[in-house]
Amino acid sequence: MKIAPLTVVEASAGTGKTYALVTRLMTLIFGGVEPERIVALTFSRLAAGEIFNSFIERLANAAEDAGKAAEESAALALGRTLTQADFAAMLRKVVARQHLSLIGTLDSFLVRVVRMIPFELGLAGDVSIMSEYRTPLETARLVGDMLMLETADAKEVFRRAFRLVFGGANSRDFLSTFSRFIGAWHARFRDRPDRAEWGDPSRIWSGGTPPPYLDCTLGDIRAQAAAFAAFAEKRGVAAFAAKIAAYAGGALPNLPKALAENPAARTVLQKMCACRIAQALRTTQGVYFLMWIFERAYAAAVRSRGLVTFDDLPRLLADLPESVRLNLEYRMDSRFDHWALDEFQDTSRGQWRAISNIIDENSLPDGDKTVFIVGDRKQSIYEWRAGDVRILGEQVERAKRAPNSLLSRDESHRYRREISAAVNQIFETRVIRGLFDMDDAPANAVWECREHVSHDRERAGFVEVSEAPKAGKTVKMEDFFAPVAHALAAVRPWERGISTAILVRKNAMGAALLAYLKQDPFCRENGLGDHVVFEGDTTIFDSPVLGAFAALLKLAEHADDTFAYAQIRCSPLARALYPDGLPDPAALSAALLADFTRLGMVRTFRAVREALKSVPGTWDDSFTESRFEDFLKCAVEFESVRDATMRLSDFLPFVADKKRRDFADASKVRILTMHRSKGLGFDYVIIPFYEREGLSGSTHPDFLSPLAGEAPDWLLKHPGVDAAESDPVLRAAERRRRQTQVYSGLCIDYVALTRAKKALTLILHPAAKTAKGGAPERFSDLVRTVGLKTAGDPAWYLQPDDASKNGSKAPEIPPTPPVFTRPPRQACAKSRPGEAFRSGIRGDTLFAENFGEAARKGTARHEAYGRIAWLDAHAARTPFEKALVKPADATALWRERAYERIVDGVWQSGRFDRVVFAGTGAARRAVIYDFKTNARQGNESPAAFAERMVRTYAAQMHAYRRALASLANLPLDRVQAVLLLEATQDAVQL
Repeated sequence: MKIAPLTVVEASAGTGKTYALVTRLMTLIFGGVEPERIVALTFSRLAAGEIFNSFIERLANAAEDAGKAAEESAALALGRTLTQADFAAMLRKVVARQHLSLIGTLDSFLVRVVRMIPFELGLAGDVSIMSEYRTPLETARLVGDMLMLETADAKEVFRRAFRLVFGGANSRDFLSTFSRFIGAWHARFRDRPDRAEWGDPSRIWSGGTPPPYLDCTLGDIRAQAAAFAAFAEKRGVAAFAAKIAAYAGGALPNLPKALAENPAARTVLQKMCACRIAQALRTTQGVYFLMWIFERAYAAAVRSRGLVTFDDLPRLLADLPESVRLNLEYRMDSRFDHWALDEFQDTSRGQWRAISNIIDENSLPDGDKTVFIVGDRKQSIYEWRAGDVRILGEQVERAKRAPNSLLSRDESHRYRREISAAVNQIFETRVIRGLFDMDDAPANAVWECREHVSHDRERAGFVEVSEAPKAGKTVKMEDFFAPVAHALAAVRPWERGISTAILVRKNAMGAALLAYLKQDPFCRENGLGDHVVFEGDTTIFDSPVLGAFAALLKLAEHADDTFAYAQIRCSPLARALYPDGLPDPAALSAALLADFTRLGMVRTFRAVREALKSVPGTWDDSFTESRFEDFLKCAVEFESVRDATMRLSDFLPFVADKKRRDFADASKVRILTMHRSKGLGFDYVIIPFYEREGLSGSTHPDFLSPLAGEAPDWLLKHPGVDAAESDPVLRAAERRRRQTQVYSGLCIDYVALTRAKKALTLILHPAAKTAKGGAPERFSDLVRTVGLKTAGDPAWYLQPDDASKNGSKAPEIPPTPPVFTRPPRQACAKSRPGEAFRSGIRGDTLFAENFGEAARKGTARHEAYGRIAWLDAHAARTPFEKALVKPADATALWRERAYERIVDGVWQSGRFDRVVFAGTGAARRAVIYDFKTNARQGNESPAAFAERMVRTYAAQMHAYRRALASLANLPLDRVQAVLLLEATQDAVQL
């Protein structure tokens, strides 16, 4: 069957993206492609696991059930009928080669590639991916080193650059401010290394005219205040003039109606805008300067040591010299024939640059290789992590050209018709483009939503639309909690086996909502809190006990830390560790430092915990124990990555950066963020739309929301909406920024709504009292604008489920499993036949220079003999060599084969040097050959040497014979043992 070289599938939510990709994998392997020649990559480890599990599950189901085999055979459409035996054989093949599988994330694939060529990339040989904690730590240290430059000139350069970037304002916390600034701009600099793209007026206004008054100063603007003295009696003019006189570069003052037609007023506002634009130009150029210096230092001090982040990987590969890159791509091209890329809308431009050449090569129409891409531009929710939806759009355009193939999937097997109708009503292409003026949106914000169709056209679902009550003048997060609680109390999903999720925008709201559901009287009365779990990220440092543990670390490193000493003295630690009285700070610090150095953090913390348990009321709850176990895990991880540059006190920010996440079983109501919900589906979904900001983001873009050009590319620190609107070029850039922001917001809301299978409850943000007109400000306003109303069956949760409808009993929620109690461990003696103890060694030989040389030589000789399969019979001269000739009836050969077995309560560990199996059936036998590199003693004859070797190793070889007889299921009399003596080239049978 001929497969298109490039196939792109645009699949809406719930239409089976994973199913389509796994179908492609099965088509390839049943078409004769070896599994290890297929690369299947996706965005997250969760998605990669889902792909592999689905792959194995479909093969296993078809191997087990004839009906499933027929369905899969028809779906694959290979032109032949596949049987259960075919699927079983393929399942065995795939599982056997699982270690060769390349089903994973794009990041993990790039890690493998980088580790193939570290030196070509300018890295140390051992490439290590830095954790989220290690990255800012290395950055902060590097910043500190840069600020400790020896020359006064170098220090002044940094001071000037810092003042330039931050508008001349001084910072009381220079180091942390500068570190945050680097974290925000370093990635942008690496993506845009060309200086001309950073705040260059000739680039921004290429072919046009820059705004007038760019050379205007704050003094020029303040001097204009006197021009309005004649209008001081008019309403608002005096305040307007006062703001001009004190103008320091901030937001523009409101223009009074009395000056609406005044040329001087318009001119001063124009100068204010120009001043802000000029400041943005200077700041952007300063950012480039700082980033250029920092990148050079970072590459030399951090990256060259092999310490990289996932973001570094694609950039390193993209910057390879052409010759090295071609060789690398040739190696990949020779190894992989078929590529399958999932969640393609989240691919970053850097990742795409790293693999685009090989993908383009594999999708050429004149070859036998293929590329399969699955994605959905409406689910592009990782733009903040550099995901570039334009890449999927480019591949869609390629797929439209023959012989490529472009497919779409819009029929959902997930949700019912009421939910699909709501999605269509809200997200329909013409509605979105019309309301948000997005007909001319940039390529990364082109909204297109085809009609969604539900596969289940019989059963009714339910969509409920309500509005959160506003308790005060402003809308608060807490206003949404009661409606959520009443929705849960009405359905009580845990009693009916209904999977339920509450989707929130931020972790903070999820944690607060969980606390409300556990503490509110109505919630306690209805037992809501017992059935809800928050699956968001929470800190593990929220126990007061851990705060006392942290004080131990602080005092260990700093004896003069009086606050840490006071914290220990006031906590139960003092009574638990020192019942006779707490030592002075210096003595306590020395003792703690000695313990942490000698025992390590884990053992020291465990000892402190045991001591604390002796103090009543300090360690009697599961919460404290759970947090302490997380604390210990962090200590283990920290000690595993700690090097000479890391101090004990560095553990505290390490722990503070760590998060934990509770996972719920199927019977629990799950609170999770909209981002976390991607790829999941629930019978019932509740979404409280608490929206502090609108779809287009803040009306006051901050330092991290720069304006950007398209052709040519340029970047400019945002001068403010008023200033941007004063210039045609910047106005267009600001419009693109808003359109992109709206697009990203709509994608997140689309993902949230399409998680529901049977029912959906939307709790909208209250409408503003005075509508501003124009585009809807929030998603809740969009829902009201399109007129979405409650629809469907309000008693949907009383409907019989799928299993009951088909006449089978619905699966019950499994009971809580009993607590597992591990049986007492039994001590087991250890035996190593190959390491017999010998006495009689003179003490002085232990300190001789050549002590151990014989053992090292023996190990090397064993490794060399282990590489020999068979010797040529004509070349073998000695009995030693003839033993290595292949027997005529040989059936198998073991070399350096280790084994573990329990014999009479003794754990025996051994290793066969060489075992030759010969014969079949009743004539089957085995010979153990054991290489001995011992030296002869003095004038010892060959016969005496052989006799000594037999006497020395008889017990070992007898143990080996018994082990092999057991392992190979052979009678003991058909297992022989032969010593191969290197010193005499003899073969001695025992």
